[in-house]
Amino acid sequence: MGHCNESSCHEEEKSCESSGCCSENQACCEEGSSSSCGSGSQCGPHECEDKDPLDKLVWKWMSVFMEAKHEVQLEIMKTRIQKAWGPRFEKAADAILEGAESMWRSSLTKSEAHQKIKEKLKSILFEGQK
Repeated sequence: MGHCNESSCHEEEKSCESSGCCSENQACCEEGSSSSCGSGSQCGPHECEDKDPLDKLVWKWMSVFMEAKHEVQLEIMKTRIQKAWGPRFEKAADAILEGAESMWRSSLTKSEAHQKIKEKLKSILFEGQK
């Protein structure tokens, strides 16, 4: 399922069932899309009311199917990466955490010192003024 754009609609003139785009000179059938096709009108929830609701439903289910398939692929890849690189990533995370904690403590110390300088300057600059 392609998104409605110049290359998927104008050049190939695909129908809603195959690409999410209406036929020539009509807007995109994909609800919520900000892309446009054909006449250049904006996509929206009411642009394709003349289309068969079952075609739209099939298209929606196919979109959900593709999204779910992608999520499964992500989970499989995560498992493989965890198995292959997990121990190295754990060590790297420990090193980053240790360094970040050190940097955080240092920034707090700098902040306190900076605040003291500001307070001293303020008292010097406004000394004797009220």
